[in-house]
Amino acid sequence: KRMHQFGVLVIISLSIFSLFRQIRFSDGQLEELFLTLSSEVEARKKAEQSAEKASQIKSEFLANMSHEIRTPMNGLVGVLELLEQGELSEKQREQLNLARNSSRNLLVIINDILDLSKIESGKLSLEHVEFDLDTMFQELESNATVTRADKKIELVFDINLSESRVIGDPVRIRQILENIISNAIKFTDTGEVNVRARLDSKSGHPPALDVTITDTGIGIPEAVQEKLFTPFQQAESSTTREYGGTGLGLAICKQLVDLMKGHISLESQPSKGTTFTVHLPFEALGETRSSVEPKEPQTQLDSPSSESVREPALLLVEDNEINIQVALAMLADCNVSIDIARNGLEALEKVSHAPGFYDLILMDCQMPKMDGYQATQELIKRYEAQVPPIVAMTANAMKGDREKCLEAGMSDYITKPIMPDTLRATIQKWTHLEAEK
Repeated sequence: KRMHQFGVLVIISLSIFSLFRQIRFSDGQLEELFLTLSSEVEARKKAEQSAEKASQIKSEFLANMSHEIRTPMNGLVGVLELLEQGELSEKQREQLNLARNSSRNLLVIINDILDLSKIESGKLSLEHVEFDLDTMFQELESNATVTRADKKIELVFDINLSESRVIGDPVRIRQILENIISNAIKFTDTGEVNVRARLDSKSGHPPALDVTITDTGIGIPEAVQEKLFTPFQQAESSTTREYGGTGLGLAICKQLVDLMKGHISLESQPSKGTTFTVHLPFEALGETRSSVEPKEPQTQLDSPSSESVREPALLLVEDNEINIQVALAMLADCNVSIDIARNGLEALEKVSHAPGFYDLILMDCQMPKMDGYQATQELIKRYEAQVPPIVAMTANAMKGDREKCLEAGMSDYITKPIMPDTLRATIQKWTHLEAEK
């Protein structure tokens, strides 16, 4: 009996010993697993930090490229626009038109490359503002009429909108439709280009826009149709040689439509033409819009004195000498007086000599010594109600740049290259300067 008990004890002891070994082994495995997981978490954390840093570097590079490219383009486009207003011989006007068309084509290519880079890096944001669709289609028709002026093709716009006011991104929607319409005209030599638009706004559902652009042009082989929405792709190399283009336009359109939660498709046959279909849903009126909106001009600016009404006084804050000369030339015929400051510190000094004197400040954003954001914030801090409207006049056009300007306290935002009409309209808006007769 004792031997039996002894045997049971031995068996129990061995079982406990085995259990302890298993526990120790399990502890070892858990420790090893913990170390592995810790290593993986650390590696993932480092990878995320590296990716974030790479994204930041790319974003900064794109912002710098946008600024560095748009700044000289502002000078080039501005000078060409000003030359057109002078007295020119027929030959000079012909050469000027060639230069203007080339500069505009170059600007389209630059914008396409920057747009594609912004989309791929997640740095492009959409506006959510109320706008008028009917007005947009009228402008599209007007521009398309000019584009097809040298072609004997019929242009038909069939627009039927159940309502005209919608909320969305008017600039990007126009970019999508204008690209497809201009392509239809470019690739059509005979026949017609037909633009058909319908806005469906059923009760209880957000409105949606359906647009079809049909042409009787060269058409697209089925084998290459899908490539058209891929960056840098065109139907074939001969198309590039004959018609030009980077092959970016439709790729950007596709990605913009996707960002808007819409869809785009095409049907085409060689030599018989092409039909593009675009479906774009809108937000219902009254839904959330942009968190930061431009300020509205006051009905009447405070006058610095009770003396007779004087011409508006402007302070142009700009560090690029060519752009200073272009802006001065653009405003030469306006009834305004203009002072120049070449950085934020000079702007503060100018304002400090006569607080309340200036009616409008045109502010560049990237400048030496003190940039436009800092200068704006300092002006508001020092002079509060005496600070006139400040309009950003900048080459920055990346995601968040507009919001950054408005959040800094600026009243409005225009991007370079700046057209003379845009600059004059902005000044008229904020100073109530009478338009030229």
